[in-house]
Amino acid sequence: MTKVQSIRSEYGEQFRDVVKGYAKMGYSRTFAAQILGISLSYFRQLCSRFDLHRYFRPQSEMVPESRGVGRPNCKGWPKGKPRVKPCKYSDEELLTMLRRHPDLTYHAFSGLAPVSAATIQRRFGSWSRAKELSHGRT
Repeated sequence: MTKVQSIRSEYGEQFRDVVKGYAKMGYSRTFAAQILGISLSYFRQLCSRFDLHRYFRPQSEMVPESRGVGRPNCKGWPKGKPRVKPCKYSDEELLTMLRRHPDLTYHAFSGLAPVSAATIQRRFGSWSRAKELSHGRT
């Protein structure tokens, strides 16, 4: 028994009428295919064969539950809205952090400070260079 035949026997209606019903209720092709237990690519082929694409609404008019079925709760970032960027520290702020803990090693500093010791190392070239600068600017 094919998928179309099993859907016919389950719903007691023609396959075409079942799909039209879901389309008129505002469901998407993806959602309808999942409900019927058919892969999306095969469902699209069936919609083309039975000329059912025209019954589906545009995405803006679909039922909210059927939109974004593939990625629930994932809407992405709104277009044109600026993203919050991570905090960037000035050279002086980084050196001030080093002055607060002058005796800490590279690894010990990483555990205590809000910024990674690797950030300081990259910014000043080396950990020892950053330590020299922090003592020289006081």
